[in-house]
Amino acid sequence: MIKLDIVIPVYNEAENILQLLKAFENEINCNFRVLICYDKDDDTTLKKLEKQNSTNKEILLIKNPKQLYQFFQVEWEMLAKILFQLLLKAYV
Repeated sequence: MIKLDIVIPVYNEAENILQLLKAFENEINCNFRVLICYDKDDDTTLKKLEKQNSTNKEILLIKNPKQLYQFFQVEWEMLAKILFQLLLKAYV
């Protein structure tokens, strides 16, 4: 049973993503999964994840349907609602 969902918004994080996932695996002592939210199909993060999966944990890729990479302009309450909707879609 999953006890923790970790949501990671990414944009060209190929250089960092595997190290981050390994750190989660080493430091988190409960069953978890990672939801990686991306905007564009050419994001380098996706290519890195396809080539090498360094963790045994569940990783879900969630494409942002409205390209909210400008989320700093969105009120935090609105952002929370949007992320909640994306998570609901991941469970369907």
